[in-house]
Amino acid sequence: MKFHGLILDINGTLVNNHQLLGGALKLFAFLKESKTPYVLLSNDSTMTPVEWENVFSDLGLYVASDNILTSSVITAEFFDKNISKDKRIYLIGGYALESALTKKGYNITQNENYDVVLMGSDKKIDYKKISDGAIYINNGAKFFATNLDRIILSAGEVVPGNGALAKVLETATSVKPINIGKPSKFALDFAISKLKIHASEILILGDNPETDIAGASASGIKSVLLRTGLSNYISATVKPDYIFNNLTEFIANIHK
Repeated sequence: MKFHGLILDINGTLVNNHQLLGGALKLFAFLKESKTPYVLLSNDSTMTPVEWENVFSDLGLYVASDNILTSSVITAEFFDKNISKDKRIYLIGGYALESALTKKGYNITQNENYDVVLMGSDKKIDYKKISDGAIYINNGAKFFATNLDRIILSAGEVVPGNGALAKVLETATSVKPINIGKPSKFALDFAISKLKIHASEILILGDNPETDIAGASASGIKSVLLRTGLSNYISATVKPDYIFNNLTEFIANIHK
């Protein structure tokens, strides 16, 4: 199992409920010793890279924020390349997403109508936000989502993800959202560009068959599915190249 670069998921792969999974410290010790480039690629849009850096630091692991690509970061990059700065954006999402867009020069303000509806994870989502979003989409606004994860794990329990809530808007408008996060080609291509090596030399490590493994397959990247998170609740429709029970088992097979 040879690779020269690694793309790692965060939730369910490295951490569960902000606690490191077994083998995480050993894995990063290997990456440092072998000088293997890596990026963390997460569909979570609720935290900034700096916040994640602080979480890891508190757990005894140093990961520079520049190496952390959340779906908020990916979305801001996508908008910067595809959506002009004068477009009016109706944002369903939290501080991390708004901050990423603001850094790219977007002004998130209240308007009577909008050109774009962008949906990310929003812990304060309510019926009004969803119904307003539906109205703007029905009036012609383009519909984007930071990710379309159907389910996520919260404190060990399965709860609706951003994709489940975006489905409500899709049902109300008959408009499918454009997905920006994993498994989109844009998200994977951006992560690959950060590593500065060819896709054939990269390995993706994750726990979600619908995002990590599907994204790897579509991008020509070899994949590892860990049975540590959502893989216990989602059946794999795309076959990963390798399957391991946990990080410790993955590390033991790196040189095989």
